[in-house]
Amino acid sequence: MEKIIFLQDSDKDLQLISENLKQNDNYIEIILCTDGVSFKQHLLHSHPDFVISDYYMQSINGTEALMLSKEINPWIPFIFLSNKIVESYVNETALSNADGYLLRDNIEYLPNIMKIARHNCYKSKKIQLQNNDLMQLSESVDLHGRILKDIRERINKMRTQDLIHLEKLMDNIKNERSAKTGS
Repeated sequence: MEKIIFLQDSDKDLQLISENLKQNDNYIEIILCTDGVSFKQHLLHSHPDFVISDYYMQSINGTEALMLSKEINPWIPFIFLSNKIVESYVNETALSNADGYLLRDNIEYLPNIMKIARHNCYKSKKIQLQNNDLMQLSESVDLHGRILKDIRERINKMRTQDLIHLEKLMDNIKNERSAKTGS
């Protein structure tokens, strides 16, 4: 079952969204949050698969909701659904960091927007995990390089000490021979 948090300061669109989504998927649970406190609690404890949020609300604005959602779990797709979305907001605010946005007049496109957002979040997560793996591999290679450098330095130090010791032995042998031949 897919859990969707619907952040809206009233339940006026809950029925509209429920009907639209249930046409495409009968196994959804919509959790209505009407304020920032309940939104945060559900983000932390309900393990949602999606967030659909109004942008213009009194208790929490869309930018705050998006930032909170991405802070708690950056891999939860976040879609803005609003009566109006001014193009300047899309370019200048958190809307550009959302996984999708949709006008209520185009609600029939919500399932498609959700599929695209889910796919993009999956790809982003996969890329992030691959980058993490590469970073760990790079750190491991770096660590092994430092260990090898340390081993080489120790070997060179031991060789130098062995050469010094060998030179002393050779000098002792020469001195002993000189002492025997001189006496």
